[in-house]
Amino acid sequence: MLRSLKRVAATGAVIAMVTVSLQGVASAAVPTVPADLVAVPGNESVALTWTASSNTPTDYVIEYSADGFVTTTNLFYEMDVSTAVTATVTGLTNGTTYTFRVKATNGDGTSAASSTTTGVPYSNHTANDLAVFNACPASVVSAAGFTDTTSTDVDCIKYYEITKGTTATTYSPMDFVSRWQMALFLTRMVVPAGATLGTGTDQGFTDIGGKSAEIQTAINQIKQLGITVGKTATTFAPDDYVSREEMALFISRLLKAAQVGPGGNTEYVSGISGAVEIKSNDTDHNFTDLGTVSLMETQNAIISLWNLGVTEVPTATVYNPNVSISRLNMAQMMANALDHTNARPA
Repeated sequence: MLRSLKRVAATGAVIAMVTVSLQGVASAAVPTVPADLVAVPGNESVALTWTASSNTPTDYVIEYSADGFVTTTNLFYEMDVSTAVTATVTGLTNGTTYTFRVKATNGDGTSAASSTTTGVPYSNHTANDLAVFNACPASVVSAAGFTDTTSTDVDCIKYYEITKGTTATTYSPMDFVSRWQMALFLTRMVVPAGATLGTGTDQGFTDIGGKSAEIQTAINQIKQLGITVGKTATTFAPDDYVSREEMALFISRLLKAAQVGPGGNTEYVSGISGAVEIKSNDTDHNFTDLGTVSLMETQNAIISLWNLGVTEVPTATVYNPNVSISRLNMAQMMANALDHTNARPA
């Protein structure tokens, strides 16, 4: 009986050894999981790279999803079987977040999926209606002397006396801009831009009475010039911060009233003949967040300014229309806008 038990035990040990050995051979033949997956978005596409799997993969399976693989999984098929560790997934929708993963495969099986990565395809248009000349050549316009910024755009608007700084030596570039402050900046920008200010007579805003005469006049002047229509027909909301979409409207409207300078871009006010104004009719852009902008005039203003090279985010895919604009970004947009006008150093 004891001898029989020993024989059974020995047989079991051999079976276990064979099983372990075969499992080892099978798992070694299946490719290892691809690693280091990286996604680089492009126009309606995302380029993927990863680290090659071991165990001689014969192809890679690329999967992508617009909902993080919660309910949908799409396979990207290339024309040829390939062991290349790069692929560009095409046919995607700009502005949509896609999640990607890769598996390696060969005759013995397919690996588990790699870690996921995400990418957002975007348009990669370039602005077509840039100004030819600079309103503030570095060889002419000197530093403004502020200790808290070295921005040449701040130097530019200081040169044209659009800003005086928050003190004699500071500009406070990261501070937001209130609407009453913006009214002052815009009226000071109008003159070098070649437009004519109105008298500043009362335009019916009932909420600016507590401001100084200078501020009230400036608010009324930008209303006369069509740069603002107010928050409502009777209110200006002078203490509210200026949002980036409001900034686009202000600059776009000011440019239409300004005198074009050498190398500035103009289009017909309407149709294919007649009067012209500073703007761009090109509708291309790279921004993916303009869906949050409710007014079509505002969307058109942002797109026009981007094509004119006025927005300070020429290669970005977000404009952040609802964010308050900083004094630095205001200076950048104003300086770029002046390039299209007749503002030139004396």
